[in-house]
Amino acid sequence: SGARMKKEYQVEYHTKNTYEEIVREAFFTFLVLPCQDQTQVVRHYTYSNSLDVEVFSHPNPFGFELASLRSNRPFTVFEFCMKAVVTKSFAFFPYGNTLSIPEEPNMLQDHGFYLDHHLFLGSSRYTHLQEAWHSKLLFREENQTVYQYLQALNNFVYELLEFDPEPTHVCTTAQEVLELGRGVCQDFTHVMIAGLRGL
Repeated sequence: SGARMKKEYQVEYHTKNTYEEIVREAFFTFLVLPCQDQTQVVRHYTYSNSLDVEVFSHPNPFGFELASLRSNRPFTVFEFCMKAVVTKSFAFFPYGNTLSIPEEPNMLQDHGFYLDHHLFLGSSRYTHLQEAWHSKLLFREENQTVYQYLQALNNFVYELLEFDPEPTHVCTTAQEVLELGRGVCQDFTHVMIAGLRGL
């Protein structure tokens, strides 16, 4: 195969939290570092925070790198920043050859697939939907590949929800998000996963 074209990106993540009361002790964990796989490599990254405390990097159970920090210095405002340089290789299709439409369900229902991906496929209260809410989601059409469905569901969730940091919190479920019709990135993700688990 020929050499793949590579492109370099600078990725930045910034967050700012403001508290009504003085926070005397806090522990923060962020999952913001871009992932590394056969299509991209994180060449360099830095973390900074307004409390000027040390940031510890460690993997979570899924193998993704977390950034954690603890402070016992009083504060009412906290800011965190991640900057990374990522080299991306472009493949025609990022995950190799596609299967035929009849082959895809067989792979998704294979016991080996469940064993390999059980951490991602397990049920969660955040992504569980009661049957009455299934009609709110977009489900895969008979002649649609999984990849086509992923693209369609991604667009569907983007159009369905409005970004709004006010009404939700870290414990908001996908069902509550659908009731509200709004939320933040975590809420969009929970609704997306709820749809994908219907595969």
